[in-house]
Amino acid sequence: MGILLAGFDPHYIIRQSRNSDENLQALAQFFTISQEQAQGLLNTPHLLDD
Repeated sequence: MGILLAGFDPHYIIRQSRNSDENLQALAQFFTISQEQAQGLLNTPHLLDD
C-alpha cells in the first residue's frame, strides 16, 4: 500500500515459474480485463518463452 500512497504506479509480474493463477491475476489486473480474457492471453503459445 505504501507504494501507491507514494504515487508510484502498481506493477505486475508474470513468470514461467509462477503458478498460472498468480499469472492470471497479474494479467487481468494489468490489462483491466476479465479472468477469462486473461486466461486466453495465458494460452498464447510461447508467451513466457525467452
